[in-house]
Amino acid sequence: MLTGQGGWATCSTVERNDTIKESGDGADPSDHTDFTLIDASLTGSQSTQLLTSIELAILTGGGGKNTIDASGFSGQTTLKGLGGDDSLVGGSNDDTLRGNNGNDTLIGREGNDYVHSGSGDDGVCGGTGNDTLNGNSGNDSILGGAGNDTLRGGSGLDGLLGEDGETASTARAEPNRCRRQRQ
Repeated sequence: MLTGQGGWATCSTVERNDTIKESGDGADPSDHTDFTLIDASLTGSQSTQLLTSIELAILTGGGGKNTIDASGFSGQTTLKGLGGDDSLVGGSNDDTLRGNNGNDTLIGREGNDYVHSGSGDDGVCGGTGNDTLNGNSGNDSILGGAGNDTLRGGSGLDGLLGEDGETASTARAEPNRCRRQRQ
C-alpha cells in the first residue's frame, strides 16, 4: 500500500505491507501538491520514490490547487483532492476519486471506478468500466463512458451524458428526485 499527502517522503516496511507516506512538511497548507504515479515511481512536489509491487495507492492533495495523475499506474488508487481546483486522474484498475471544495476535474479511466465530486462546478468522467459517478452541490458535468454506469446529479443544475446506447439527458437533480429532459 502507498499512502501520500503533499510534502517530504518517509518510507517504512511492515511485514508484507510496504508503505510510502508523503506527509506535510510544515509549509503553508494552502500550497498545491502535484503527484505523478506510475508503476515504477511516485513523483511529488519534493521528491521521487522508486516503487515495486505496489497494489494500492492512496494519495491526498493539499489545501490548494492539486494535480494527482495515476494514469500510468496499474494498481488500485484512492485519490483525494482537498481545497482548490483539483485535477485527479485514475489508473487502469478500480479507482476511487474524491473531489472536495473547488471546481475539480475527476477522470476515472479504466476499471470500475467510484467518483464523487465535491462542492463547486465539477467535470466528472468515467471510463471503460462499470462506474459510479456522483455529482454534489454545484453545476456538474458528468460523462459516463463505456460500460454500465450509474450517474447521479447533485443539488445543482447538472449535465448527465451516458454512452454505449444510453440516452443523453440534462437533469435538474434534487434530493431523491431527478427531472429529465431528452435532447
